[in-house]
Amino acid sequence: MKTKPILFSTPMVQAILEGRKRQTRRIVKNNNSAYGAKWNELHFESAVSERIVSEEEYLKVPRQWDDTRHRVFSKIEKGDILWIRETIRVGAWDEEGNMAFDYKASPEIKNTPWCFMGDYYEKEVIKITDELASKGVKPNNQGQYEWEAGASPLNWKPSIFMPKAACRIFLEVTNVRV
Repeated sequence: MKTKPILFSTPMVQAILEGRKRQTRRIVKNNNSAYGAKWNELHFESAVSERIVSEEEYLKVPRQWDDTRHRVFSKIEKGDILWIRETIRVGAWDEEGNMAFDYKASPEIKNTPWCFMGDYYEKEVIKITDELASKGVKPNNQGQYEWEAGASPLNWKPSIFMPKAACRIFLEVTNVRV
């Protein structure tokens, strides 16, 4: 069992949260087979002779290989845990390395839990303060930025940049079909 990230758009995250989405499709890319198959170099296995043939050989004599099947290996297996990457923005942060996030798929949630960000924190705070300065947002007398919960002036970050610590949805894979 492995834990792996998976990207979802805002409408798809909303469908998952509402219980309308229970499966997803992904393209199987380089299948990393034991036979060294590359993306553009498909291999077929004969059930009769147990011999591996190239795509070129298969296409030359397709009637001879009627009982063949394509070997495809998925990177996701039954029992794996997928953590959902979704569109977020920083809603608040503190001096101890914690951040709270706004989730685009759930604008009604105003007070999200604090997440300890570790190494990610320092780089992100520099980016945040630069972005706030470029937007003309000024800190108060104590050097802190203030706004209403859920109304962060920061830009939304695409799901590809979401750190694992900010994840709120984990899904277990119950079946894989290729």
